[in-house]
Amino acid sequence: MWFKSHKEHADLIMPAEKGKRLVNEHYKEKRILTKTRFSCLHYRYLMTFEQISSEAKLPESPSNMRALESDFDGFPLAFHELSLNKANPELLAIKLNERILLNFKETILKIAEKELDQSTGEIRHLSIPAVNIEAVWYKNAEESKNEFYLTSQDDNKIEAFSEDEFIKQVKRLKNRLVKMDNNDSDNKEDPESGKEGEQKNKEKKPKRNKKGG
Repeated sequence: MWFKSHKEHADLIMPAEKGKRLVNEHYKEKRILTKTRFSCLHYRYLMTFEQISSEAKLPESPSNMRALESDFDGFPLAFHELSLNKANPELLAIKLNERILLNFKETILKIAEKELDQSTGEIRHLSIPAVNIEAVWYKNAEESKNEFYLTSQDDNKIEAFSEDEFIKQVKRLKNRLVKMDNNDSDNKEDPESGKEGEQKNKEKKPKRNKKGG
């Protein structure tokens, strides 16, 4: 199934009920929220800056669960980040970025147009904070397929990237950041060299020859 069963993970979702009040407070001047619901329960995976290496691999274990809160018109309101500890379930964070929420919804609709059978495959989320990437990760183990859809981009263009294309793009972004950081380091003046330069510029002025009278 694309999404996780609410019944099987009821304990993990329970803390999200506490977050509804905060979401309602956020939208009180924008939308009238009488009732909301949770859907699209899926795992979130985290990739660190160090993991973006020449042999970068996708993370194998999820970091937490995510539930989408929507109103009854289907408008996405918030992502609730939930811990995976059933013995002590927690609400870790609430994400309210409207662009990412709307892009997520559009992405799911786009995948549904291509993948008619929702009994196979899984919808995941991949976060790479170091390069500011949030992506829907569609994984179909039966077809050995991994597709990625960026939800953190500013434009409304939703397109699929293969695993190779996605990893290459992530590496390019990391290399760009490293290059920028190196340039910033080179441009910083060394305090010692600055003193030396100042000393060198203090050259003695040539004495004027006094005219004989």
